[in-house]
Amino acid sequence: MPIIRPGMKKPPPGFEVVNDRLEELEEKMKIAIQVESNGVVGRTTQSRRKRPREEDEEEEGEAPIPPLWQIALINHERTRYVYDCFVKERSIPLEVLKYCEEMHFIDGGLLRRWRLPGYEKLCCTACGTPGAAALASSTIARFSHRNKEEGKSAKAQSETAVCICRVPPEQRRDKSFYACSVCGCKGCASSSGVIEKS
Repeated sequence: MPIIRPGMKKPPPGFEVVNDRLEELEEKMKIAIQVESNGVVGRTTQSRRKRPREEDEEEEGEAPIPPLWQIALINHERTRYVYDCFVKERSIPLEVLKYCEEMHFIDGGLLRRWRLPGYEKLCCTACGTPGAAALASSTIARFSHRNKEEGKSAKAQSETAVCICRVPPEQRRDKSFYACSVCGCKGCASSSGVIEKS
């Protein structure tokens, strides 16, 4: 199905540059949304116990990717594609970028965040908003803590904390982190936005 349907606003000149790729990604998104209804659950941390070699040989493939992670990945991919066409390649005019945002072909919030210093590699808008992704992560963490004091501190920090994927790997306390529980990002911290002390 074409991305431009009858009754929609006519696209500006230059839209044909990104149209084919957006249609491909729209088809991928439809498939991901259909799979999402099956409710596959993935892992967000690495196993701390070592498995015997027989089990490792049996599991040749990786763990299934949760469908919501796939949806977030496709959303990021199509927004990044249009953004790169505008900023890096300069193959589309500003009118096409605004049109894609207005018609919701791309994520406008993510687009605005990428323009800010320190957010150039941001994976999704939930991870860039203090408290949004952290609330989901801390809710899971709060119930997994055996020590009640740690659970209380996780609850108190959930309103101001950022998502774990925004923290550089060398600064993470939790070394068993596998991927963000919201979008599956394994790390989107930008070092260019951080002021380094000499």
